[in-house]
Amino acid sequence: MADLRTALEEAGYHGVRTYIQSGNVHIESADNPSDLKVKIQDVLRNNFQLEVPVMIRKQADLVQILANNPYALETLEEPRFMSFGFLSNVPDQEKIDEVMSYASEIEKFAIDNDILYFYCGTGFGKTKLTNAFFERKLVVDCTMRNYNTTKKLSQF
Repeated sequence: MADLRTALEEAGYHGVRTYIQSGNVHIESADNPSDLKVKIQDVLRNNFQLEVPVMIRKQADLVQILANNPYALETLEEPRFMSFGFLSNVPDQEKIDEVMSYASEIEKFAIDNDILYFYCGTGFGKTKLTNAFFERKLVVDCTMRNYNTTKKLSQF
């Protein structure tokens, strides 16, 4: 992560901070999100030979995502099993309808535009509803962050 911070700073970005070893980066930038995404992908490609999806969210968006969570944490048996999937774009409604058939009382989720709210009461190590499952079924790129990580990033 230190190398990533350095590469982004050398690319001209300010206020670069990283959070844990999962690729979470805070950047202060006046670039619009689509331009910023392309520039960060270039940094990753040129400095680390990585071709990975990049998801951009403004800090205010993260605050709103937490506020819009349809699953009140105090009502969940295991609040630590709440996570958020950040989707590369809004999935087609027919894909959303299809994937919703996999929801249950223990593994429930909701999709709001390009956010997947996922409560996995079985625990993430036991579920078949993985990040790859949602990407394949929704035909989007997705990166998942748990509640604690999302909350921390909203406070950067």
